[in-house]
Amino acid sequence: MEIREAAHNRPAKVQPRISPAPCASTLCSRRPLRRACSAPASRSSPAPGRQAHASAGVPVSPLGKGFLTGKIDENTAFDSSDFRNIVPRFTPEARKANLALVDLLARIAEGKQATTAQIALDWLLAQKPCIVPIPGTRKLERLEENIGAAAVGLTADELREIESAASKITVQGDRYPEHLARMTGL
Repeated sequence: MEIREAAHNRPAKVQPRISPAPCASTLCSRRPLRRACSAPASRSSPAPGRQAHASAGVPVSPLGKGFLTGKIDENTAFDSSDFRNIVPRFTPEARKANLALVDLLARIAEGKQATTAQIALDWLLAQKPCIVPIPGTRKLERLEENIGAAAVGLTADELREIESAASKITVQGDRYPEHLARMTGL
């Protein structure tokens, strides 16, 4: 079957009534997902004169700017132009303290034959069906790894274990420098 070029460049389906809502809930910033995934009480019968509208939760930096991949520790040196150099969460002291979270993910990843990034992404996917983590990457192998998170399939017991252990870890360092945090609205 031949695909015409016009059809090839067109999305399969557009969902005009679903809009992304940035949210700060990740394993590093475990804010409740109240704003994410909002929808009218009844999708089948919106209020008169109003269309049904829902929002998908799109976690901002779902892998904690790379930290949850397990490839960064307190000794990691960033290029001088790297944004993480000004992020309080990426001071060597904060990274060292926050490795407890990465160690938790690594322990579960080992048993699932997955990566820490895949465990972090699958945890997000398990929170609500409308959560859509979109991690950034410049490498094809990382894209394939991230896509593989959907196949990990954390069990209810594993999700409880992550939740229980993560609730005892106080993530050190702010997500953004104060002047930038005010601009994010998160």
